[in-house]
Amino acid sequence: MFQFEYEDTLKNSYTLNYSFGNLYEVYGGNSYAGVDYCDPVGSGFTLLGSATNAATFSGAYNVYLVRAPKHNVVKVDTVRGSNGLYYSTHITGNTSDYQNIGGAPDGLYATVGPTPRGFFTGGLFVLDATGHGLSSLTVCISP
Repeated sequence: MFQFEYEDTLKNSYTLNYSFGNLYEVYGGNSYAGVDYCDPVGSGFTLLGSATNAATFSGAYNVYLVRAPKHNVVKVDTVRGSNGLYYSTHITGNTSDYQNIGGAPDGLYATVGPTPRGFFTGGLFVLDATGHGLSSLTVCISP
């Protein structure tokens, strides 16, 4: 996201935000201990795929990492496992309103990668599904 803030001669404040896209990636792993969130594959996670809208990602893992790479901002409504359960976040990084993830789709969302820091680093959240026997994960995106 690119952000401009300025004030005109009448003391009106303006903020302009620009995101380069809404791409996100989903990774699967067995444990989140010791994971380098900037390089999940180097930490033993498997890239399950990427998307810009709602999508299902196949893979049986205990932990799932959903990441918006740098220059992207994604609005995630909820995440559902192949068992029909909705999952909330376990760990977050540069994600606002993360408490909105979980439960049936309701139009409330978390913003992944929302701050100016996200322009350079992106954002992420981790879901812990240890012992749930998932075979896939569906990410629901808000417009």
